[in-house]
Amino acid sequence: MSKALLGLLGLGVILVVITFAFMYRGRMATFPGIKELLVKSPEAPKVDKSDPEWLSKYCLEEAKNLTEAPFTYKEKDVKVNAYSSVSDVYLDKFIPEEKWFKAKTCAIWYNFENEEAYASIGVEYRFHIDFVNLFNENVDRLYTEAIDKSWKKISPLTDKEGGRPHYTYDGFPMIFTRENTELGTVEYATAEFGSRSLYIHFTVYEK
Repeated sequence: MSKALLGLLGLGVILVVITFAFMYRGRMATFPGIKELLVKSPEAPKVDKSDPEWLSKYCLEEAKNLTEAPFTYKEKDVKVNAYSSVSDVYLDKFIPEEKWFKAKTCAIWYNFENEEAYASIGVEYRFHIDFVNLFNENVDRLYTEAIDKSWKKISPLTDKEGGRPHYTYDGFPMIFTRENTELGTVEYATAEFGSRSLYIHFTVYEK
C-alpha cells in the first residue's frame, strides 16, 4: 500500500472521528476550542466565631471560593451585600423552617454574551431551545467536574421544584451541599441561569 493511500486513509479516520464528535451533541469537554477549567482546592478561610458577623463574612469568602463559570464571560459581579438576601426558594425542601431566615446567602453573577459563551464550550449559538438545552447541559457537566470534591450534588429537582418549563434542560438549578463539622454549618452551592447571567450562590446556616 502506497504512502499516499495510507495518508488518505488516515485523513479519512480523522474526519470520521470529528464527525462523530459533533454528532455526539457537543458533549466532548476536551474538544478543541472548549474552555478548560482548573479544579480548585481552596484554602479554608479563617473564622473567628466570637465575631457577631462571622457567618456573613464566612459566607462571602466561601462564595468567592466557588468554581467559576465554565464558559467565557464578560463580567464577574460579586454581590457583597447579598448575605442579607433570602435563600433560593428551591432550597426550602432542604433547609429546616426554623433555620430559613437565619441562613446567609452570598452571590456571584457571571454576565456573558451568548455567542462567545456558547462557542467557548463547543456549542453553536442559535435562538432555539435545543441549542439552549445543549449549552446548559455542557455547563452542568463541566461545572460538576470542576467543583471541589467536598461538595455533593443533590440536583436535579423536578420541574415543579425547580420552577422550570418541562421542555427545558432538567439539570438546572444545580444544587450541591456539604457540612462543615468544625464550624457546625450546613452549606449549599447553587447555580441558575438568568438573562445572560449565571447566578452562583453560596448559602450557609449554623446547625
